[in-house]
Amino acid sequence: MATGEETAFIGNLATTDYLIRTNGLTKLRFISFEAEKEQGLYFAVRKDWPELVSIFNKAMNSITDKEKISVNSKWIDLQTRIDYEPLIRVLLIIGTVIAVIIIVSFFWIIRLKKEIECRKQLHSDLEATKLEADQANEFKSSFMARMSHEIRIPLNAITGMAYLLKKTEITLTQAMYIDRISQASNNMLSIINDILDYSKIEAGKAELEITSFSLDQIIQDVVNIISYKIEEQEIGFKLTKDPLVPNWFFGDPKRIEQILLNILNNAAKFTSSGEVSFEVKLVAKEGDRYHLLFSVQDTGIGISEEQINKLFTPFIQADSTITRRFGGSGLGLSIVKNLLDLMGVSINVYSTPGEGSTFVINLTLPIDKEKESVYIKALSGNQFKNLRTLVL
Repeated sequence: MATGEETAFIGNLATTDYLIRTNGLTKLRFISFEAEKEQGLYFAVRKDWPELVSIFNKAMNSITDKEKISVNSKWIDLQTRIDYEPLIRVLLIIGTVIAVIIIVSFFWIIRLKKEIECRKQLHSDLEATKLEADQANEFKSSFMARMSHEIRIPLNAITGMAYLLKKTEITLTQAMYIDRISQASNNMLSIINDILDYSKIEAGKAELEITSFSLDQIIQDVVNIISYKIEEQEIGFKLTKDPLVPNWFFGDPKRIEQILLNILNNAAKFTSSGEVSFEVKLVAKEGDRYHLLFSVQDTGIGISEEQINKLFTPFIQADSTITRRFGGSGLGLSIVKNLLDLMGVSINVYSTPGEGSTFVINLTLPIDKEKESVYIKALSGNQFKNLRTLVL
């Protein structure tokens, strides 16, 4: 067994232990088992010598317990020890696992630290880039606003002088030249106004001023301003206002007029034949709040689906040839979109190339009950003021 030639051996403890100790066999292990019957020590004798049995029994019985212990101690080495090998094996496994965890955690912490440092650096770079971009935008907006203001002053002088000159005695040719000066000045003034408005919006300085206003007055002002464009284009204009729509509301009249004027001006500019239709309709009513629909439809050049997607991008028009053919800064509809976003309102565009476009705005406004009541009474009184009655 010590050389590995046999697997197991069954023998007496005393003799087996003695042989193991005397031969220096240290790689063998004892495994005890419980016998079915008590196992004692015996002597064998020949059958023809039966008298030896009684002699041996007397001799064995004469051995005292103390003598038995003394004899056993020579043959059996009783050493009590704890086998730590299984415990050591478990501890080694646990230690190895803990060591692996510590090593992996160490490298993971180092990697995480490097990643955090990289992200901090990236965040710092982004903040620096954003700061530079904000400063550049602020400088650009300030420059545009200042230059637009400086250009606006002499431009107003040119427009005013052209108006006064037209009032004097001039020839037909001179009047035509003055009209061209006025038209060019108005176009340039419109572009400058768009730049100023966009600069305010981009700088976050655009705010809504909620006041009581007359919707009829806004519509009239917009139509008066756009009428010259309609006449110039030699196209038709159709205005439809739902009689159920009240007149007095609370809102920002300046911004609403600016939105409608930009859309109508855009529709008239791109319509060379046909007409431009402007409709104001009541969609629904919830208490004091009226849901109004403003629709501007034209029979102009139309817009493709791809062009609609970039229609509200600043300084960009639907087609690069449009700027050359129709002029403009490309800011009008961008300003409209930003102002509507400021109001929390959306705009929808429906168009077919070659057939025209439709711009639809759904705007909810609270009614000014007090002024609307006065307006209705005044309107009712004026209807019968100059009537005469014949009584028979």
